[in-house]
Amino acid sequence: MNFFCRIFGHTWVPRTEDSNPQWNTTKAMQVLMPSATRETRYFDVCQRCGEKREVQLSRSFPDAITDVVDEGRVIGRP
Repeated sequence: MNFFCRIFGHTWVPRTEDSNPQWNTTKAMQVLMPSATRETRYFDVCQRCGEKREVQLSRSFPDAITDVVDEGRVIGRP
């Protein structure tokens, strides 16, 4: 732990680690198809000392969605 992290606390920065696609051919050996080797990893990294902590995502979509489409009508968030 860094000296400044002990005094002021950690400065967490969100990071992601994407998986590299693995390229495989189809059964006919004519077309390349990408397949993910693993899921995208979401974690926070302290900007000062480099300590990492895992992030648990509570939703599969961002909270920044302001409008919801319901049966063709756009309904604003109350």
